[in-house]
Amino acid sequence: MKKLLIIFVYSKDVEKGYMKNRRGETIFISYPKNFMQDLFSAFEKLSLVVNNGLLPVYVAYELPDLSEDNELKWLKKVQETFTREKIEEIQKLIKQHPDMFPIILCAVPAEGEPTLKFKHFLHGFLVETFGVPVQGVDPLGVAMRYVRANVMDKETPKLKRQKDEALEKLALVLYYNALVNSPKFKGREGILWRLNKPMGGETGKKRVYIGYDASGDPSKPSSLPMGAFYVILDDYGRVIETKTFEEAETHIGRLNEQAIREIFQLFVRMNEKDLPDEIVFVIDGKFSSVQLQIICNMYDKLKETLKEKTPSLFLVEARKKIRLRIFSIKSDVAENIPFGNIAFLSDNEVLAIFHILLASKDKLKRPVRYVFQGKLTKDGCKKVSRKEIISIVRALFHSSFLTFSTGSVPYRLCKPIHSTDKLSRLYYNVRKAVNVIKMKE
Repeated sequence: MKKLLIIFVYSKDVEKGYMKNRRGETIFISYPKNFMQDLFSAFEKLSLVVNNGLLPVYVAYELPDLSEDNELKWLKKVQETFTREKIEEIQKLIKQHPDMFPIILCAVPAEGEPTLKFKHFLHGFLVETFGVPVQGVDPLGVAMRYVRANVMDKETPKLKRQKDEALEKLALVLYYNALVNSPKFKGREGILWRLNKPMGGETGKKRVYIGYDASGDPSKPSSLPMGAFYVILDDYGRVIETKTFEEAETHIGRLNEQAIREIFQLFVRMNEKDLPDEIVFVIDGKFSSVQLQIICNMYDKLKETLKEKTPSLFLVEARKKIRLRIFSIKSDVAENIPFGNIAFLSDNEVLAIFHILLASKDKLKRPVRYVFQGKLTKDGCKKVSRKEIISIVRALFHSSFLTFSTGSVPYRLCKPIHSTDKLSRLYYNVRKAVNVIKMKE
């Protein structure tokens, strides 16, 4: 059990119980005064905390004029609340509770394009100012359900169930994000829970899974890589390490070299009993020739240090944006196949369906194309066998169940790639928000 310090940042309009939308109409907003008390009840119901395991801090800000898309004016308005004295007060409070994991719960009222831009701006400001995780409320679907259940104090059994489910979902995500993203988190002791058996089943070998991405701004598909991101999981789904690297205004190779070197240094520093037998390195997209060369060079250095203890290294590409589909034909109609199925395209390529949910019933599920580029061993480079491919893809499928934000419904992506994708999006949102020069790890 962990203790959480939750800093609830919300607009002063919330305290009044109403606000005006862009058309000037007065509307009821999403967060009644008893919101945090109900949220804490959800923590207790889920047995996530011990006695005195939650400490709330309330910070109300003045919502700027969002009709003018001017981040400089937004910054000045936010700084009226977050003065130097206020920032030091919160930082001091965090230091006074070293046994607690700090996280900021940020509420931005209403929805719409201006509010969405301000939300990204405010989240970026809070991350850069305090260096702790920031979690929004609206994206989780909590706001609408909560207000429906509380408006006019009329609460039907259905609305109560929706409210409780939304709050429990938020409690789980807060607990998860506080632990995984906190500088104190070491990963070895697990998070909320872990898999009962190793991903892929009992193989007699210890594996480590690495998700890696070096990409540009998601809003600009053709942009050059500006950040590198990696997440390392053990074979029970526990986070060993996660990190973000900022571009150094140099060639892409320097960015990759720095990130990949740190990954391999982790295994050099490991105790012998913690060393895995196999490392599965999964990249978001395709390996470039530069990346492959760096990985091969680093692996050679790893062999020089670890010698006979050197783990085998599988190089896997996870290609998300593809046009291929897997389906069955029934009465001349294409139908989706059950999740958890794969189809071999060649000796080293498979299409995999992990997810259940669809945006539309009429659409076919989008598989992910996993391409196995090879296997590096202490005896040289080898081809990945069909049996090894099935074992690894099965393990990646199991990892897709490590989710809290979708009600335990599997992700479309395996957990290592899903996590790096989230890291990259957070990084670019922060950069766009306040022109961040360096993203905190």
